[in-house]
Amino acid sequence: GEVNKHWENVKDFFGGGCKSFSENLWSNTHFCGICGTNVKVKKADNKIEGIKDSDFPSNGKTETDTYIYHMGLNLAIKKILYALEYNHTEDETLIIIDSLSNLVSSRVLAGGFDMAYTNQLLNQLFSCMDSTLEGAKTTVLIAGKVYTDVNNPYNTDGIIKGGESVIYNPSLILNLTSLQDNPEIGDAELKEEKEQRKTGLGASLKTVRARVRKSRFGTAGMRGVMGPGSNRLNFFTILKAAVCYGEYLVEKFPDARQRGVVIAHDNRMNSREFCNETAEILNVNGINVYIFDSLRPTPELSFAIRYLNCVGGIVITASHNPKEYNGFKVYDENGCQLVPEKIERLLEIIASKDHELATAVSEFQPHGETNILNSEVDDAYCQAVLGIRLNPDVKKEGYKIVFSPQHGTSYVNLMRIFNEAGYEIVPVTSQCDPDPNFSGTESPNPESPKAYTKALEIAESIKAPLIITTDPDADRVGIAYLASDGTYRKLNGNEAGALLLDYVLSQRQAKGLLSPNGVMFNTIVTSSFGENVAKQYGVKTISLLTGFKFIGDKIHEFEIEENGPHFEFGYEESYGALIAPFVRDKDGLQASLLYAELACFYHEQGLCLDEVLYNLQRKLGEFYKDAQYSVEFKGAEGSENMKNLLAKVREKPFKEISRLRVVAFEDYLESKRYEGEEVKELTLPKSDVMRFILEDKSVVSIRPSGTEPKCKIYVNAVGRTKDEVFNKPQRIYLYIKNILKI
Repeated sequence: GEVNKHWENVKDFFGGGCKSFSENLWSNTHFCGICGTNVKVKKADNKIEGIKDSDFPSNGKTETDTYIYHMGLNLAIKKILYALEYNHTEDETLIIIDSLSNLVSSRVLAGGFDMAYTNQLLNQLFSCMDSTLEGAKTTVLIAGKVYTDVNNPYNTDGIIKGGESVIYNPSLILNLTSLQDNPEIGDAELKEEKEQRKTGLGASLKTVRARVRKSRFGTAGMRGVMGPGSNRLNFFTILKAAVCYGEYLVEKFPDARQRGVVIAHDNRMNSREFCNETAEILNVNGINVYIFDSLRPTPELSFAIRYLNCVGGIVITASHNPKEYNGFKVYDENGCQLVPEKIERLLEIIASKDHELATAVSEFQPHGETNILNSEVDDAYCQAVLGIRLNPDVKKEGYKIVFSPQHGTSYVNLMRIFNEAGYEIVPVTSQCDPDPNFSGTESPNPESPKAYTKALEIAESIKAPLIITTDPDADRVGIAYLASDGTYRKLNGNEAGALLLDYVLSQRQAKGLLSPNGVMFNTIVTSSFGENVAKQYGVKTISLLTGFKFIGDKIHEFEIEENGPHFEFGYEESYGALIAPFVRDKDGLQASLLYAELACFYHEQGLCLDEVLYNLQRKLGEFYKDAQYSVEFKGAEGSENMKNLLAKVREKPFKEISRLRVVAFEDYLESKRYEGEEVKELTLPKSDVMRFILEDKSVVSIRPSGTEPKCKIYVNAVGRTKDEVFNKPQRIYLYIKNILKI
């Protein structure tokens, strides 16, 4: 039970990784905290001094291998004990022992793992925990291959004597494939952990401490890496979110149980399982649930809530994040993600609950039912999308469009829409199946050039003038095209949004469909390109906070307002757009259909999209160049370091940026706009965003990511000529990077 007495010896011995292990193995004496002996290995005869063969089970390995095995196990347990000792001074601690077999197995020991010896060591580990943590309220969560053996005495619920420490049944914990089987890990923390597991050196304290953090359910819902831990996505964190959302709905709507909830999911690992688990939890609370028979696009979930008159919705997705991620997003009765004033009560309910392992499912009799939807919702949604066309008879013959769903949810319904509309679609077949590993794509994110690699190969081979790719949950869409110089180029979100806006407004105006009280929505980090387009047609622009939920909520507000502004268009710089408000989220299927129509429309006029873009900017008298930069703050202290940096900028705002004077500074956290000596109140909800408006009309926006420790810097450069703005975003970013030393 003396946790720290010999820790330094063990830590020093193993701390340097494989190299340190190799250099020190043959020459040093080390105390083993498990068997209580001093051990030494002599290279000359491969004998281990201080340990007899009888101290180890017969597992067919050499004494040297057995020693490495023994010390590897010892180190894993020592690190766990050290983490327990470090953390148990808190009022309450959650410790994750994630697959002990992964922690202690090494390449040397790949041939086997002795269960009897492991159990012997675990007995001693738990005995140490009894004495070390006596009286401390500590939850110990155990997962992994070691505990799936039916003969393992720890494969049951049990209580450790002397304290309130609980060992939970691992069969209840998300059983993921070990990280060794996943060659690409999505973030730096997992890469570090993977390397440590490969060498048998155990999970780092940094990782253990990171997993002790509470789950982050925020205004955008919950998104994270799948795995054990309160800060990961697993059945326990999903359970808590589902329980709390159900209680929120029952409290808010008297008829919540009858009207019910719609749940959709994407192609990711465990998405269907999380969907079914959530449905069951809501059913126990008496709430009826509607689910699709398989994966569906996020915008269709928004549509289905309104179509079925439900009180809310849930979509299980991590959008375009790497394959290790998943998420849980919640929607209101209007098919819109919950805005802050609506989600506040839900967050209060979540905060009132104990940790995930102690969350009880709310029960109501009679239980609700889960209904699997038939094709009715699909049919209604697809027909609604087809109904947004402005020039359905545009010439399509011979105009080939390469399309990729990035292994995601758009393939079936968007191909149906394209085919019914008469387009010649060439799908990227290697990216059409709903593969949770995204094995056919270098990146599922339409903002990344890597997402277009396969599509470009096909387009170049058949000279296709257009490429359309949706992200896995199909709320965003990216566009690449064959330019007038014969090369393929990609439109960024601001360019694509402004082009589509101009097409929609010009065609509605020409057909007498444009409202005299029209409004276009964008966000405070979207460039002024689209706003200037809207002005040409007498359409007002309203800029909202980032997050399409604010656009969806404002659509509803104006819809119920007598003689309120008429929605014409909404878009974000992050490749999301909405053309018709029968959906209250960005809709990649609507946007894809109209991008195809737009491209064919201008192709009939002999124009490539780069020429359309140039002509539009020349018509406006301004040229625009946009770039988004992401600064990652790594490590357990990453979020704190990012907060400190933003506080520093807020405390002392830039007076000039790259030799351009700052004429106005907007701080959305303080709700203030500073322009010269004048200070105005900002009316939008508080948000951690800062905007710097420069003398040449360029704008720099800085905000933290809502889901990870990254700081996003948006540069919307404006100039009088195309050449003037070409390198301006990069110059501005490098100036900021140098000033902030990031």
